Amino acid sequence: RNTRLEEARALLRDSDANIIEIGDLVGYRDTSHFIDAFKKHTKSTPGEYRRLVRAKVFAAD
Repeated sequence: RNTRLEEARALLRDSDANIIEIGDLVGYRDTSHFIDAFKKHTKSTPGEYRRLVRAKVFAAD
């Protein structure tokens, strides 16, 4: 499970795929289950995580 969530983190950081697509790509057929699992693993929703990491990358540039 953690491998799928690590892959999701990379996709959220590096791709423009939407949350539903990313959940499906890493093996979650149910988007709400993906969001719940992601939040348990990272303490943020996929959307929040994407905004945070992209803000940090932008600030570093």
